[in-house]
Amino acid sequence: MITKSLLSKCLTIGLIVLSWNAEGQGDCKKSNITFEAIDAVGTTETGLVKLDFKGQPNDRFVLSLIGPRRYINHDFKEHELKSLSRGSHILIIGGRNEADNFCQEYFQFIIK
Repeated sequence: MITKSLLSKCLTIGLIVLSWNAEGQGDCKKSNITFEAIDAVGTTETGLVKLDFKGQPNDRFVLSLIGPRRYINHDFKEHELKSLSRGSHILIIGGRNEADNFCQEYFQFIIK
């Protein structure tokens, strides 16, 4: 039986490979989603990311966040992700439906 941890690792690797091999996307459209990474402050030692969907329904997208210490959050719908550890994170954005023709995008950021 495949464990949840192994399945998560395989999913992470798959998403990263797909992101790096997204060269043939042709005339796809960008999501226009923007984000703001806010560094850890005070005694909380955690940061956060705020997403702005620019008026688009968030259920049109598949969002994944990969972070340090095996942190994975796949297919989340929140506009704000809290309690992110310090370190490097990758945000992956893709269209949920092929007919929407959204490009797959990925962004790397660091919570300090």
